Amino acid sequence: LEGEPARPLRERRRKQPALRDVAGMLRSFDYAACVALRGRVPSKMPKAELLRAARQWSERVSAVFLKEYFREAKVRDLSSCNLPDRRILLEAFLLKKALYELSYEFRHRPEWAGIPLKGILGLLRREGSGL
Repeated sequence: LEGEPARPLRERRRKQPALRDVAGMLRSFDYAACVALRGRVPSKMPKAELLRAARQWSERVSAVFLKEYFREAKVRDLSSCNLPDRRILLEAFLLKKALYELSYEFRHRPEWAGIPLKGILGLLRREGSGL
């Protein structure tokens, strides 16, 4: 739980499953795509097209990150669970992280609450589909 200020230091220092950090990276890619659109320079591209492009970028970067992460984990024998269990665990960590983000944003940056909310809705729409 790296530097999440709402978490006690003792909790942040505790050993956690690596997939929790993976979920944090994936959420960061989603944030990067969404925040980039907030500060974008004027464009002739329609807003819906920009949103679609941002979502596609986030999905592609996430897919490459996951592929390389699990390739390296396999090489180093760090992957201790099978693929279906890993997907379920990763989705649970993604949901937990997005719920934490939603709470944080409502308290500190309410105008950003839509970012984690979209992530939560996306996870719920993928029900049972895996990543």
